[in-house]
Amino acid sequence: MNYSFTASGRQIHATLVTVPELEGTFIEVETMSANADDLSAALDAVRVLLDELDVPAGEFTSELYTDAVMRHRQQGS
Repeated sequence: MNYSFTASGRQIHATLVTVPELEGTFIEVETMSANADDLSAALDAVRVLLDELDVPAGEFTSELYTDAVMRHRQQGS
């Protein structure tokens, strides 16, 4: 499921994802950064939103799904 909305004054795109081989549901949250100087503000907006959704900071990751699936497969062998 995809959602687009404004939060912290920024356009946000959020996607709920399930990956058959991985346990749980994931949320991808994205926003655009105008330039390198804006990157910190963009990341802050994403963090504020995730905090409002009660997603613990310890669960944040930038890991790719393909890497997570490979790691899961290796741990299962």
